[in-house]
Amino acid sequence: MTVTDFFGTERTIYIHDPPIVWERDHRHILRFAFEHVKGGAVRSDFDLYNVPSLAFAARATSAFPGAFPPVQIQEMDSVLSHAASHGRPESSFCAPIFVTIWNST
Repeated sequence: MTVTDFFGTERTIYIHDPPIVWERDHRHILRFAFEHVKGGAVRSDFDLYNVPSLAFAARATSAFPGAFPPVQIQEMDSVLSHAASHGRPESSFCAPIFVTIWNST
């Protein structure tokens, strides 16, 4: 699913004249997968461990000016810091779904 990053990420584009141009990319794709692998095993991003990622994705796609303000990662950090049973550090919930963003910079 796609979400919009208000601040965007700067991308460098190499062209001929001028040799380098910078632009901001505001679109990000959140990726979730479900896969049956050999031997009957299942790889899934839809298990209990990934509920924070799924909740963030659902909330990020529901922003509507005046009714639902844009979501911020800090909001999820705040919620997760109050839940002792989540078992992982804050902001790690979004690492798997934001792989393309963090690996491209």
